[in-house]
Amino acid sequence: MHGEALLREFIRHGENQEMIGRFYRTQFELLGRNYIKRTKSRTFDDISRSSFQAIIYNSVKQNLADELLTIIQQIREGKDVDRMLVKDTVRFIATLGSRMFQCYEEDFERAFLQQSCAFYGDCATQWMERDTAADYLQKSDAALQKEKHLVASLLHPMTDAKVQYALERKLLHDKVVALMERENNGLLYLLRTNRTQDIALFYKFVVRVGQGVEELARIFRCFIEAQSQQIWAARVSKEQNWSKEQGSLDEDGDMMRTIFDAYATWSQLMTTQFAGHSKARDALKRGVEYLVNYVAPGSPQKVLFVHLLANFCDALLRKQTGDKKMEENECEQLLEQVVLLFAHLQDKDIFRTAYQQALAQRLLNQTSASDDMERAMIGHFKLISGQAFTANFEVMLFDVMNSKEQNEKFQEEFYQQQAATARPISELAVQVLTYGQWPSYQPIDRLRLPTPMNEAMKLFTTYFMHKHDGKRLVWIHELGQVTVQGKWPSQARPFQFLMTPIQAAMLMLFSSTYESEACDSGSGSSSDSPVGRRWTIGQIAQAVNLEEDVVPRVLSTMVFSKVKLLNRDRVAKENTIKSDDTFSVNLDFSSKVTRLKLPPPNLTVITKKSQEEVDEQRRLVTEACVVRIMKARKTLLHTTLTSEVLNQLQLFRPEGSMIKKVIERSMIKKVIESLIERDYLRRDPDNMSQYSYVA
Repeated sequence: MHGEALLREFIRHGENQEMIGRFYRTQFELLGRNYIKRTKSRTFDDISRSSFQAIIYNSVKQNLADELLTIIQQIREGKDVDRMLVKDTVRFIATLGSRMFQCYEEDFERAFLQQSCAFYGDCATQWMERDTAADYLQKSDAALQKEKHLVASLLHPMTDAKVQYALERKLLHDKVVALMERENNGLLYLLRTNRTQDIALFYKFVVRVGQGVEELARIFRCFIEAQSQQIWAARVSKEQNWSKEQGSLDEDGDMMRTIFDAYATWSQLMTTQFAGHSKARDALKRGVEYLVNYVAPGSPQKVLFVHLLANFCDALLRKQTGDKKMEENECEQLLEQVVLLFAHLQDKDIFRTAYQQALAQRLLNQTSASDDMERAMIGHFKLISGQAFTANFEVMLFDVMNSKEQNEKFQEEFYQQQAATARPISELAVQVLTYGQWPSYQPIDRLRLPTPMNEAMKLFTTYFMHKHDGKRLVWIHELGQVTVQGKWPSQARPFQFLMTPIQAAMLMLFSSTYESEACDSGSGSSSDSPVGRRWTIGQIAQAVNLEEDVVPRVLSTMVFSKVKLLNRDRVAKENTIKSDDTFSVNLDFSSKVTRLKLPPPNLTVITKKSQEEVDEQRRLVTEACVVRIMKARKTLLHTTLTSEVLNQLQLFRPEGSMIKKVIERSMIKKVIESLIERDYLRRDPDNMSQYSYVA
């Protein structure tokens, strides 16, 4: 007897055995409750099952297992069979044996697992040859689900975990890494094509088999770095195209938004497809660090991300008008994304300098969109980099607020003084900046200003020194603003021009009321007629007490700009000024707008640090850090000291900076050798990699 007939006959004998067992339990119920428990004898069920196993099962167990495996294989192949035969047969086999599930495990389950591994091993070989990585994973997932359903419907539940583990090892354990590394359809391809479901399936199997997590994180990081290079390559391409047209590139906002979108995509992959795994999170961190500290080869402008980020912050925090004006919520969201990228910068000291210069311009020119947004941004920076990073920013905000209160008190005394004097005094509002907390400026204190402006400055100096004894005022005229009023004979209404004090001093030379010893008109003053004498470069420089090389840069803003107040007497097409040129008032000047602003002259008022100065400042900071650590620890190994220094240096990375090319010896090692030469440290004679602090 074989086939389904064998299974049916076995089930019939099994049912008869169950019926006989129930009969004896009913007839001898009292005996079973008392005598058997007291004497610990075998129960009627044990005797019945052992008899059934010895007489019926042992003679057909091999044939039963073969028939069961044959029917299960037919089920896998999609053939129509009687599934209840398998289920009932397995149910009877599971009750046999000297211990629980012994016959089931030894006679059937072991053979079932071997058959499953062999079948799906052949399938895996075929899939690997002809299918893509994504298709292979999908088929493997479908096979695992199919076997799970088969076990749940026909076999004992204890088999589920065993068959899943066996098939995972057969289908995935030795193949998942090879699938990920496939060049044309592996994980990197899925990341590039944004196949999120297949990516999640990859991660699911990698975690289940316990292999390939490091490789998955490596590929994810390579994907981020490749996209970072593409972003920077697009930027370089735009720079090169713009440089050919002799134009200026203003794509920082577009590039930053591209980076924000890419970062959001990467974060979504890490949190959703990779379930926030620590390895994937670390890969994202390192990939973003690569992006924000990358130096694009072939960039004509040598643009660094720290400068782009600082410029983008400045654009968001400035007052915006017209079509470029964005909602406050959108602006806050962009600033939050800026902070996320800022946390990955290696050269935070360079960013701090650029951000400080931009903040100074916003505060001094009163172009900041909101004081609350400025404080919120500073708070974000403080949370990431500490109090020392934002100390200067907070002092700058305090200076601006304090200057407003100080100006209100000064105005009361100013009006009293103006009423007491016969000569006009220009209205004055002063911003007092704390020395050392603002960017370094180059003051032109020798500038000869019009008399009304000088009078107002002397009055404020007297007031300030009376209130703050022992302090010193240094006037920075390049940062100031003056309102000059002028009237043209051909125009009915007077014009008001907003300019710097240096521009005002030169423009007032052309006024009809100018005198050789001093200017009687100044900020807020009125000139009856702008018709005056012609001036040369040398005469203007002598009149305002400036070098001759500064004068052309200032005059060009009034000769070649849209607000053309002066004429160059020499007729030429080029917009350059020669030393023998003469200048006079543009009598044909006209404008529909009565209040105009002149472009400020490029006098390089902010002293920018060269790369050598940045390196020197970093060297001093690193040196102080090494001495501080060694003074506290007394003796340290080189590797431990280097690790301690890197942990404490938050503003830059001496060994990982992308600003410079890779150098032969790291900054920390150079600093240590310098300290040894100056007898701050010494090497241990027995261990040259160990240092001791010299008190």
